[in-house]
Amino acid sequence: MWRTQWAAVTGRGHQENGLPGQDRAGALTSGGVTAIALSDGSGSQPLSQEGAEIAVQTICRVLCMD
Repeated sequence: MWRTQWAAVTGRGHQENGLPGQDRAGALTSGGVTAIALSDGSGSQPLSQEGAEIAVQTICRVLCMD
């Protein structure tokens, strides 16, 4: 059994400019597989935090598929 933990911290420049953190991390355990993923959002693109979140969730689900 694995225990997973992750965190993402908004960078100082983003905080000073009122921008959201765009990096995302996640983990999923399913079907005897534990997957972890990290996505570095593209800071120059609008809504890159959403794309990073979708990427993390999707890759974890795909890696845990039977």
